[in-house]
Amino acid sequence: MESQTSPTHPSAAAALTAGLSILAMTALGPLGDMTISTAAETGVAPGLDRAIAAVFAVAALDIASAWGLYLFFRPAHAGLSLLAAWFRLGYAAVLFALLAPLVAGLPPAPPEVTQAAALAFKQGWGLALGAFGVHLILLGVVGLKAPYLPSLLGVLLIVSGLGYLVDALGPLLWPGYSITAALYTFFGEPLLGLWLVIKGWRLAA
Repeated sequence: MESQTSPTHPSAAAALTAGLSILAMTALGPLGDMTISTAAETGVAPGLDRAIAAVFAVAALDIASAWGLYLFFRPAHAGLSLLAAWFRLGYAAVLFALLAPLVAGLPPAPPEVTQAAALAFKQGWGLALGAFGVHLILLGVVGLKAPYLPSLLGVLLIVSGLGYLVDALGPLLWPGYSITAALYTFFGEPLLGLWLVIKGWRLAA
């Protein structure tokens, strides 16, 4: 009998790890982002310590999901799956690095220090999302090659990745760029997480 991690079958444990991690990030990410955005605008943001903890958890979950998604999609294309995982790990590493100055901006730091730290974090996070976008695009391409993944999910992942990539490069290429494309395209990854938890993990049976 073939194992769950054989070259021809996705891993049930990897699917659950990735799916649950993605769904948890979908809830935690906006909570941290809203508080940090407020701090970037006003220099005062009650609950900034909890927002930092939420972002730290998101970065840790990114590592878990990178591992899970790599193992789940490896049977479809090992090389592209590994490359996609490295892009997500790089994104997580940047998130961890960006948190250090944000911690230094916690009270009793003056509001102007908090505001500068939060603004720097937002800008850095925006650029790092470009790497995350590339990860999703690669994952979508692998998904289209995977016979066990609905093709629509592969397409939605590519669309989601393009949204993040455009938002990351937009301010660099077009002065005054103010469109947040990811607000309209982000749903590809949450849908993948939901599918992995509901159905994807059963494919190894």
